[in-house]
Amino acid sequence: MPPCGYGACEGSALRKRVTSGNASNPGRRRACLQEAEDARDGPERFEETSMTSRLRRRKLPARYAAVVSPLVLSVLMTFIVSLVSTLKGVGLRPDFVASWMTAWGLSWLVAFPTLLAVLPAVRRIVGLLCHPQPG
Repeated sequence: MPPCGYGACEGSALRKRVTSGNASNPGRRRACLQEAEDARDGPERFEETSMTSRLRRRKLPARYAAVVSPLVLSVLMTFIVSLVSTLKGVGLRPDFVASWMTAWGLSWLVAFPTLLAVLPAVRRIVGLLCHPQPG
């Protein structure tokens, strides 16, 4: 039995079953209609579709954006700034990478909580300096 649970998902017979009996279950209806479409397009398309869905990454809910944004920003900024400052401070020595990673870790430990603390104030300052976006 296919994943949709309808037995043989084939063309118009499938569409009749889907449209008549499943108005209350749109998710199941969509899955079965997609399976019928895939069957019409041939096995290559079905294989490609299921492979694509398996490779997709799940996204975090929007409520985490307030933490993820400063996290990514702090990782990238401290990575670059610690690289430049370590290179200038100690030069290109054999232990440069170890020194840089130590500096990066310490600078990130300071930068991430600092960003979380000052971001609301930064947003207020930017709001005072810039017009809001239309729409």
